[in-house]
Amino acid sequence: MTEAGTSGGPAEEAVAGGRAVLVVRNTASHDARVLRCAKTLRSLGYEPLVLAVTSEDETATRATIDGIAIRRLTPRVPLPRLRRGALKPSLTTRPPSPSEDVPRMRPGLLARFYRLLRTLDYYRRGIAAVLVLRPRLVHCNDYNTMWIGVAAKLLTGCALVYDSHELWPDRNGRSEPRWWLLACEALFLRLADAALATSPGHADTIARRHRVAPPLVVRNVAERMANAGGAESVVVNGGGREGGATIAYVGAVTSHRGLEQAIAALPQAEGVALRIVGPGSTRQQTALSELAAQ
Repeated sequence: MTEAGTSGGPAEEAVAGGRAVLVVRNTASHDARVLRCAKTLRSLGYEPLVLAVTSEDETATRATIDGIAIRRLTPRVPLPRLRRGALKPSLTTRPPSPSEDVPRMRPGLLARFYRLLRTLDYYRRGIAAVLVLRPRLVHCNDYNTMWIGVAAKLLTGCALVYDSHELWPDRNGRSEPRWWLLACEALFLRLADAALATSPGHADTIARRHRVAPPLVVRNVAERMANAGGAESVVVNGGGREGGATIAYVGAVTSHRGLEQAIAALPQAEGVALRIVGPGSTRQQTALSELAAQ
């Protein structure tokens, strides 16, 4: 973050202090990147506040994690019948085949309309919150929070950071047209005072795709691994098999993450075990287990 503010302009002026709002569309309870960023901003003299959302498992609207204040929004759709209809399983869902990616449930028109209304309410609540807080800096984590940041910048004149955790136009599970995702991201990059990416590959792709300067790279490296150095941080000798090594994947257990390819490659890596750690559906876990058994 310190490098992002060295180019001058609003991002540099904000280093003097003031409130900084970090916007993320999850509960923030276990988002190490967001919490680490909040701590960094605090060390630079800001008063950080994370603007997150509630979930079925995390309903508290206010919390404090490692001294960082968390405020959670609860987007709502005031149409209970629409919600019940939108959340019914789709008739197009079919059992997965171990030899292919797990099919995603195709959202019907009702489900898409429900998600649109919920998203609009999220943006409404988020924009209202930043207008009340009037921060000097808004740090938006990923594409799906940036309309809040754009509104905050245009209405309050605050500095704006776009933190791209993923290549959002290529992200799995998106129902929007790709051209729309690309157009919005191009706008976000030009309005932001600074942009971040999680890897050199992502930064280069964003720069080439949108014809902008490459975002500053801030990797997602666990704190305990930050100073370990070398591949030993990831590959642990003497892991799942005697005398072998364990390769760990940590993240969402879903399609288009290379998990199927990693499992298929294991016969070519004798003595190596793969451990997959993270949240995922029973359907996805079953498909991966069947592929591993094959």
